[in-house]
Amino acid sequence: MKDIDKIIRQSDNPFESELTPGNFWYEQPDTALMVDSIHQEVVDGVEKIITQMNRNKISKTLIISGDSGSGKSYLLGRIKRTLNQKAFFAYINPWPDSKFIWRHILRQTVDSLVCKPEGQQDSQLLLWIKSLSAFRDKGFIKWVLGEKGLFISNLRATYPVGIYHAKEFFGVLYDLTNPELYPLACDWLRGDDLDEDDLQKLKVKQSIDSEQAAKNILGNFGKIAADTQPIVLCFDQLDNIPNLDNGFLDLQALFNFNSTVYNEYFKKFLIIISIITDTWKRNKQQIQPANLARLNHSVTLKQINLDQAEALWAMRLHSLYANAESLPESNIYPLKREQLENSFPGGKTLPRNALILGRNLLDEYQKKIVVAPPIPTPKPPVIPSFKAVWNREYQKIQKQITTSNQIAEPELIKMLREVLAAWQISAIRPRLLSGKYNINSFSYRSSEGQRIGVVWTENPNMTSFCAVMRACQQVITKSNCDKLYLIRSASVGHIRLRGNQVYRQIFKNSSHSHFQPTLNDIHYLATYHQLVNAAKGNELLVSANSVSLEELQSFIRESGIMSQCLLLQHLGIVPVPEITPSDLQQIRELLLTTIESQQLIKRQALIDTAIANSKRILNNQIIHHSLQELIQENQIQIMNSQAEDEEQIICLVPD
Repeated sequence: MKDIDKIIRQSDNPFESELTPGNFWYEQPDTALMVDSIHQEVVDGVEKIITQMNRNKISKTLIISGDSGSGKSYLLGRIKRTLNQKAFFAYINPWPDSKFIWRHILRQTVDSLVCKPEGQQDSQLLLWIKSLSAFRDKGFIKWVLGEKGLFISNLRATYPVGIYHAKEFFGVLYDLTNPELYPLACDWLRGDDLDEDDLQKLKVKQSIDSEQAAKNILGNFGKIAADTQPIVLCFDQLDNIPNLDNGFLDLQALFNFNSTVYNEYFKKFLIIISIITDTWKRNKQQIQPANLARLNHSVTLKQINLDQAEALWAMRLHSLYANAESLPESNIYPLKREQLENSFPGGKTLPRNALILGRNLLDEYQKKIVVAPPIPTPKPPVIPSFKAVWNREYQKIQKQITTSNQIAEPELIKMLREVLAAWQISAIRPRLLSGKYNINSFSYRSSEGQRIGVVWTENPNMTSFCAVMRACQQVITKSNCDKLYLIRSASVGHIRLRGNQVYRQIFKNSSHSHFQPTLNDIHYLATYHQLVNAAKGNELLVSANSVSLEELQSFIRESGIMSQCLLLQHLGIVPVPEITPSDLQQIRELLLTTIESQQLIKRQALIDTAIANSKRILNNQIIHHSLQELIQENQIQIMNSQAEDEEQIICLVPD
């Protein structure tokens, strides 16, 4: 058996397993490392509130404030894990635009409801449906096996008034019980702008495409919740919400939402607002007194005592003892209680500070007991430590975001603006477009002095796409930008559709450009966005030091960690690597593989596929050159060479 010092010397530092705060449906902290006594009174208090809500069927609001490092985000996750059998939980991250707040909350709520609680086979959403009194009284299986019309009629009889678009809403709830329609029904509920074919499958007239519609759908959840378990909406990381013109955070938008929950009688919504104490004190005076009166409960997280800090150490160090020949006398070996007492003479500290101290002390001990002490070296630079933080967060984001439509367009726009700000891009202005889709756009000033416009739209609905293209056309006609970038991975529609025709007028054979982002591009943006959230909340640590937003921006530029982001290459923010012979060979292989798999393919479709699947920036000229080479080598042929380029059909040359 190994002796304990040898194990410590050869093991990773267990205090390094800290997570950047975030969505508790994706974060999976080791519950074995949880000290039950820390903030237990808050968990008990929330459980008491939920019990009261079940009894009187009203909504409640709780604000949890605490210093940075007090464990607010971790506490939200613990409350969810502890009480998920008694309530449904939704994590609401910062909204990108206050004019989008209802749609943001609806989307985040549904995204959380489709998650499965621990130990459950069904999602929260299906558990919510099954808990309705109509199902309990008459049997879920009977409803599912019955006709959709009967299903809707019975639910309308159960809830005769107050349900927005009752027939369509209850019809979509029925479709949730159909595995084939479940994903589509979820997309409609979360506010995706579905195309006409998908709307017809669900038998609904239109998508949830406005603040009023989103408010009414949430109202439906709230009115039906009287017959179900409470729905807990947890608002977190509020330091990165939009600012008012006076520089204060727009918390008023959140409290307007909160008041509406009460004024319009949403039932059994528990709204938990997690916020840094200083942020709350600084911005509280900007909120209308009538809205503040809706706060039912408030709690400030206390510092932990040294017994609890020692328990945190013991939890982290316990994994080191598993293979030891004998256990050390102290359950915090090689650390000592005196080190806590000397570092925190007042007998109190924050959980994060206790963990940072433990990490630093164990690092020192590991260096002390090495067999052959190394030659002293300078303190390692910050950038490698930052890259380690980035890589951990990036890997998490890759697991969380698996499709390009998981993030709403206004959020994508905000993420891109945050990245451009890190590169010190000047004069970033929101809302380039006019009208309904203005939150899908912004503009900025390039280093050459040009006004650059950016529009990001992924909605599959071709009517909406046409409206966006017309808005783009107006921007160009009014000369509101020198160059316009369209970011869109979704289809631009058939050539006969009006939206496609306007698109071609703007982006084909012009200085304006269309780029199809990859999922990898979104991972880059989302990773940086999460680090921005943490930095603004003073929760981002690099080498045990808190990192400000300005420092984070500097690290991003100096590290070059986003240099492979194709979207930033296309926008000219980071340089595009030169095309190498190896790159050209990969392009040829990609073209041949695509043609072989399709047998017959239109030239433009082939080009679009190559651009979308390439791991580097490609332009039409490079692809056309590669195609011409393949034609000259008699590997491929054009079946209708007299047709326009975009209508030409390409196939392999038969053997």
